[in-house]
This record gives sequence, structure tokens and C-alpha cells, in this order.
Amino acid sequence: MALAIDTKGGEHIGSTGLNRISKEFKNATFGIIIGNKQYWNRGYGTDAAHVILDYAFKKLKLHRVDLDVYEYNTRAIKVYKKLGFRVEGRRREYTVLDGKYYDTIHMGLLDKEWKAQIKLT
Repeated sequence: MALAIDTKGGEHIGSTGLNRISKEFKNATFGIIIGNKQYWNRGYGTDAAHVILDYAFKKLKLHRVDLDVYEYNTRAIKVYKKLGFRVEGRRREYTVLDGKYYDTIHMGLLDKEWKAQIKLT
């Protein structure tokens, strides 16, 4: 399941979604991309993540949502932590960029953590 991320002016700048949705285990994997760097750090990703996570926990009644993020993507990690995701593990030197190896960090968010996060805002 995927959603488009558009500006108020209607320009398509990215997408977000839930993959590997399991009705049996009540979990899914979250993903997001904003391709145009001009729109980074402007709240579009955070807003889109709120929409899809709210849908995941309220409409789909999921118990948990997880994601993988590369350790060099510190901006994304900061946003994920702000949304309530917690680091659950890492794959050491799992990916390579410009000849350097980086860890992949696995993060998860439970429905009760999302509900507590929403109450704080």
C-alpha cells in the first residue's frame, strides 16, 4: 500500500507506504522517500509518516511497524525517533556507499508507543 506525497501546490515529491502487511501477525514494514532535496527538512516526510502510521495503527489495527535505515541517514533516524520508533538492532557493515561500509539499523514502533506519542502532541 502506497501514498503519494505532494506539495500544497500539487507537485509530486515522493511516496510513503506500508509493505509486507501481515494480517495474521498484525505488522508491516514502513518506507518513505522524498526524491527532491529541495523539499527535505520542510516537514513533508514527518507529515506523511504521521498519516500512514495513524492509518496503520487505527484503521489496519496493526500491532507493530518496523523499518530499516542506513546509519549515515542521520536525518531520517532523528525523524523516526521523533515519531516513536526505537532501535531494535543493526546489521553491521551491511551496505556500501562510495567504497565505505555502513550498518543498517532496524527500528520498530508498537501500537501502544504510537498512541502514547500521539497523546503527547
